[in-house]
Amino acid sequence: GDTSAVMCLDCGQETGGISKLLTVGMQDGTVHLYTISNLRPAGSIHIPQLLKEGDGNASRGAELRHLRLFSVRAEAGLPLTLMTVDAASRLRLWGIDIHEQSGKLNSLKLIADGGQLRESDSVQVQTKDLVPKAAPPPVKEAKKEEGAGGKDEGQAEAKPLSSPPVP
Repeated sequence: GDTSAVMCLDCGQETGGISKLLTVGMQDGTVHLYTISNLRPAGSIHIPQLLKEGDGNASRGAELRHLRLFSVRAEAGLPLTLMTVDAASRLRLWGIDIHEQSGKLNSLKLIADGGQLRESDSVQVQTKDLVPKAAPPPVKEAKKEEGAGGKDEGQAEAKPLSSPPVP
């Protein structure tokens, strides 16, 4: 039996003769599919084994953190799309076909493998070069009161945070 812990669940919509499916994401990276009408297993997708990650067992980051089943045609012959996100933040889209009469997984295809954006691969950008800032609003000068209650000569005037420093 499967002793892996359940990490996430999703219940897809009924679509085109295919009954609702319950998708269960497991700690070992497996997705189990069940038909809602009778809670019978419709199939299993062992992602690390399919993608030859590690030794096919629970590799680091393989545990599923989020999954979602959409009634969106991935491509011809694949009326459902399953999105999986694992602990290493790898996003994948799978095209799925469930046999109408048996309720079993008929076809499966990896449509998109988003991989993982590592910090070392990211490019540092400066927003000031990409997005021009609007001119700051004009600052109204406060009237100076003479005598008691006026500003001390050593006290600086407060300026809005959004305005650039004046040279």
